[in-house]
Amino acid sequence: MPDVRCYDKRVIDFHRAKPGCGEKIFSKGRGPDGLNSYDLLCSKVSKAHASIVDLGTGDGGLLRALKRCCQNPQLFAVDLCAEELAFARDIKGAELVLACASNTGSQANSFDYVCSHMSLMLMPNVQAVIAESHRILKRGGCFLSVISGPVKAEGAQKHFFDLLGTQLKREKVDFRIGDSRLFDEAYKKTFFDPACWQSVSYDYFDLQIDVPKDDIWSFLTNAYYAVHYLSPDSRNRLENDFSHSLHSQADQSSLPWRYRLVLIAAACL
Repeated sequence: MPDVRCYDKRVIDFHRAKPGCGEKIFSKGRGPDGLNSYDLLCSKVSKAHASIVDLGTGDGGLLRALKRCCQNPQLFAVDLCAEELAFARDIKGAELVLACASNTGSQANSFDYVCSHMSLMLMPNVQAVIAESHRILKRGGCFLSVISGPVKAEGAQKHFFDLLGTQLKREKVDFRIGDSRLFDEAYKKTFFDPACWQSVSYDYFDLQIDVPKDDIWSFLTNAYYAVHYLSPDSRNRLENDFSHSLHSQADQSSLPWRYRLVLIAAACL
């Protein structure tokens, strides 16, 4: 049984309660050239028959995209949530393992690519994950990860964040998840030791999901851990306040929800 201390228990419990929510959300987003964030990451995998490991695969959304976009990939994936891995069992040929991203159990120098989609920023010790990635990558292999970045929210999205912040303060909840150093522009560049990595890049891109207004609350409860962990009273208050604020936008059938994402790439020396 993997050591759950290498992951935030709140994240694991959320995904046990809501397996399958990741792909449901991000497959509908569109970024540069009309690609969703899965396909954008896959576009960086250029080698045919590549051996690829997905760290924190969740429901297997990235694995399905790799299977669809890449030529005969050899797929391996790890996650700490058995309920999420069950969603990926239908992916033919993929080897799925209940394990931690910082201790995959894989042999050294065994993969052409180490990938992750919207999971690296949730991990408590990013440095350990990057060290494990270097260990299991072949020399010349590539690390690719899509993470969330700071978004400049507007309109209904900004109003939701303001309302959520009010409820979190009311409950005196500090809901920071993962390794905060990853969001420090100065510090994050120290994660990749120049003796081990080269050609490190951080490419920012915007992703928009057009959420049908009738589905907005379901979307929010699946997209934000903090909403899930509010007390029932605070969650009901948030839903009522936000729903009431949408009455003024009766002419809109959907709401644009924006993410600012980052594609990290690094070559293994």
